[in-house]
Amino acid sequence: MIETIDSDMVRESFKVAENEEINEVVNVEYVSDIMEKLIETLNIKKIPGKITMLNKELYCFKYGNETFVSNENIDLIKKLCFNMKIENSGQSIGTLLKRIIQEATGNEILPKSTHNLYVFQTLSNAKKDRAKSGTIGDFVTPDDATDTDIKAVDITKCYSSCLYSPSEEWIIIDYNDTWEDYDGELKLGAYNSTTDDTMSFKCNGYYSTAIIKKGITEGTAFTIIKQLIPTKKENKDLFSKIIDKY
Repeated sequence: MIETIDSDMVRESFKVAENEEINEVVNVEYVSDIMEKLIETLNIKKIPGKITMLNKELYCFKYGNETFVSNENIDLIKKLCFNMKIENSGQSIGTLLKRIIQEATGNEILPKSTHNLYVFQTLSNAKKDRAKSGTIGDFVTPDDATDTDIKAVDITKCYSSCLYSPSEEWIIIDYNDTWEDYDGELKLGAYNSTTDDTMSFKCNGYYSTAIIKKGITEGTAFTIIKQLIPTKKENKDLFSKIIDKY
């Protein structure tokens, strides 16, 4: 029988608390499908001595001096370790990403905004208003179209393109940054605008400097009411330095 289910067995690659002694050698193997490995072990009549659950999912189990740990990104991790010229010792994606960020930017974590409650709520509402759910019904392929005529949008690449080649610098909103009346000068930030346009804009709402500039270029009729100008900003290559690192 399984002796115990322990949610705290594994923390940061089996770090041992201070003054704790280990009297046995433990071999750790990272597997992409932990459940398949468990079934395989049970089928040859090997009963695990310890099973660990994490967030109600099987995370690892131990049989004798062998411990099998779930790591679904194992192939990607091996590739990253090879590119980084470091030993693959069962690191997580998060651990490797932290190291890449450190090497690319000089900081272990990326800078982030600290909004006040009012700004946070308006931006959260803006995000909900801009999101599209359900099927896209306005993408029509003509009956006489050939394979070379068909075009599609790669949404994943659209997202990565925003990170890799942003139109403007990255804004970092401080707690004291807040919405104020538009002063007539377009600067890096966010803007609350009114418009009936549904091409460059999505009617009334909150828009970045890049979208406002696009509206101006397209000759779109709109009126800026409020502005949110950030205290801090980051260079456009903040994420491209990380992407290009390995």
